[in-house]
Amino acid sequence: METDDLAAFLSRFESDTFVLAAAEKVGIAPDQCRFLIEMFANEARTYAPVVEQRIKPGMKVLEIGSGLGFVSLWLARRNVNVKQLEPTAGPFDIFAKLSTEIAAWSGGVSPDRLTIGAEDLDPARHGTYDLLFSFNVLEHIADLDRAMAAMATVLVPGGTMLHCCPNYTFPYEPHLGIPLVPFAPALTERLFPAHITAQKRVWDSLNFVTAHRLRRLARRNGLDIELLRGQMAAQIERLIADPIFGARHLGNASGKAISAVLRAARWMGLLTLLRLVPPDLLTPMTLIFRKPVVAS
Repeated sequence: METDDLAAFLSRFESDTFVLAAAEKVGIAPDQCRFLIEMFANEARTYAPVVEQRIKPGMKVLEIGSGLGFVSLWLARRNVNVKQLEPTAGPFDIFAKLSTEIAAWSGGVSPDRLTIGAEDLDPARHGTYDLLFSFNVLEHIADLDRAMAAMATVLVPGGTMLHCCPNYTFPYEPHLGIPLVPFAPALTERLFPAHITAQKRVWDSLNFVTAHRLRRLARRNGLDIELLRGQMAAQIERLIADPIFGARHLGNASGKAISAVLRAARWMGLLTLLRLVPPDLLTPMTLIFRKPVVAS
């Protein structure tokens, strides 16, 4: 991938001209608009190359939970046959409105958009795909069992799903930046009422998915599954090196202290040891699901 070209593509949406125009059309404050654009553009800079390196000519691709659509828009500019899926109901309606402005401003081909939940995917109505991918989406799907089954039905034999999401086996909630009482969200809510009240919609959307649950769902739907090693160490490296990502997750009162601890851990070589820990115990997780080809 031409990373400089990707950076230039994303930078056009971070300009004052676009932010002010989009905020007015969507009906939100410019600061909120800028925050959303910078957050999703930053994620696209990280994840677009991860997706593109798995794409082969002729593939049909579906992004699950496309948010503002940056990754799919970029892939469409690379002549990838890609569609987006992003529900329009619920607390994330603003994504659909802002993504419409982003698509119009992009000046390129806009991917088709399915305004349904992943659990409603149907191969007869929505087609089949060689690659499905999502980033920080699975943890927000209320009926994850049904969604995984539906995604498996639209995946062609020999196809692949790539999903990145938190692993709540590890007792930490990254959206709110709080520890979790293992497998007891209700008790966590009692311990951190102020944090949760401040982001109640996000908290209420979480399903607290675990690696164990996804392994079970893979077996149930006839999929092979692989959890990539080293994802937590890579996330820590990103927290240290990426100022936008670091500010989002370490921007609270304790952020500087946590950052110092992480830097010390890297200096002492602890991140190398962390890469040896089984990925089922760590967060976040990057999962590769493959649909076997059944011999005739």
